[in-house]
Amino acid sequence: MKRIKKRTQPRTRHIPAQRVIDGWPEQAGTIRQIRPGEWARANELLPAAGVQLDRSATTAIDNNTLGTVLLDGLATHIEGFHEHFLDSLKGQDLVQQLVPCSLVLVAEDASDQIIGVCEVIPPATTIMSMRSMGYPDVMAMMLAVTVGKVRGLAVDEDVRGQGWGSALLRRTMQVYDQLGFVALEGSFDVGSPHLEAFYRGHGFEVLDVGGKVQMDHLGPVVQIGSDDSERMFVRHRDTSHLPWSQDLARARREM
Repeated sequence: MKRIKKRTQPRTRHIPAQRVIDGWPEQAGTIRQIRPGEWARANELLPAAGVQLDRSATTAIDNNTLGTVLLDGLATHIEGFHEHFLDSLKGQDLVQQLVPCSLVLVAEDASDQIIGVCEVIPPATTIMSMRSMGYPDVMAMMLAVTVGKVRGLAVDEDVRGQGWGSALLRRTMQVYDQLGFVALEGSFDVGSPHLEAFYRGHGFEVLDVGGKVQMDHLGPVVQIGSDDSERMFVRHRDTSHLPWSQDLARARREM
């Protein structure tokens, strides 16, 4: 009798923190984490996306504290990542803990010039809203390690159309997937219809004007929205397989 080989699911390649720091080879260049002193170049590119790195981010870049929570998380399992993060909040200003949960990747060409940048931050406005609605700080701050907001993605106009934006977004998605994030979301101006095709092409859902992203893993009233001049995009993941989903469900019942 012929033995049938069981088909297995493809394994996700583990990303060590050092890979994010040193970078991935890409088109004779590199996608990597931003380094001290490079924020000025990033701020030359990001206005094309309608944003700039703020003072807290630029200071953290120069101090090598931007993204430290995420980099530590890559070195452990999801439960350990969350436990370490929540322990770090004790006695701390919660707002100040958002910067280490942010990520800025840059694209560097073969001549070592930065030609693209992608900034992802926690959804700070929603976190503050949850706290004002009476959610415990632990629940509110779980957004910082379960939802990432693509605040800005920009590529130098001289190299647009060459795949650098896609490479930045793809590497960003890989990092957040490994960390067990439930969603990546963001928004773009309604006057940029080409971005709808771009984000749909990377597996994001693009919402109509006024649409809101529902954060079901934290509660039925937790939503992220934008104003009428923007359209939101979101990429959800199934939370049922994540090891922390039952803990959150129990915490919601006890509120």
